Amino acid sequence: MPYPALRIAVFVLLLAQPACYRNAVVVPRPDPVTEWRGQTVHSLFWGLIKSRDPVAQDCAPSNGLDRARNTTNFGFALLTVVTLGIWSPTRLEWRCARLPRVENGNMN
Repeated sequence: MPYPALRIAVFVLLLAQPACYRNAVVVPRPDPVTEWRGQTVHSLFWGLIKSRDPVAQDCAPSNGLDRARNTTNFGFALLTVVTLGIWSPTRLEWRCARLPRVENGNMN
């Protein structure tokens, strides 16, 4: 690519990609009560130092998670590779669950 502006534009577009990889934990019958919420967390020095675990806000009164996922994007992956794993950011996201319904004495 002969033009520096074009190189920069391609690089920025690559960094803006939504996800390189994604892992999720799902339930057999999903019934979320909220949209996706999340927080970016950082792990430093190969996990020796890490951010505080995020608190899933607004999950009252059920206090349960319907689904959780861990995502990264090209920028996070590149940062992890360039720093040889010294700094590794990732995005944790979750959806809160509804209260279980009780019908005829059975929870559904």
